[in-house]
Amino acid sequence: HKDFLLTSMGEEATGASQMKVNLTKAEESLFDILLAVRDHFSLGTTLRVAGGWVRDKLLGRNSDDIDIAVDNMTGHEYAQRVNSYLESQHLETHRIGVIHANPE
Repeated sequence: HKDFLLTSMGEEATGASQMKVNLTKAEESLFDILLAVRDHFSLGTTLRVAGGWVRDKLLGRNSDDIDIAVDNMTGHEYAQRVNSYLESQHLETHRIGVIHANPE
C-alpha cells in the first residue's frame, strides 16, 4: 500500500491541513493512471479527489466510489483521454457514461 496525502483547504486563508491515508492497490493503480494521462498528454490538469471517498478514508473505511474533479476540461473529455492512454499502453479501455442531471 502507498500513502496518499490529503490536503484540505479550510475557510480561512491561513493554509491547508494535511493528512496521510493508506491506499489500496486498486486505488494506487487508478491514481497512477490518472496522473500518467495528465503527464502523457501534457494537460496541466489539477486532479482533485472529492466526495464520500475522502470522508471514508479519513474515517479509516474502504470505499469504491471515487469522484475525481478536473479543473481545465470536462470529466467526459478527461475520460476520453484516459481511454486513449490505456489503448496506447495496450490496456483495456472502458465505457464512458455521462450523467447530465442528478436524478434526485
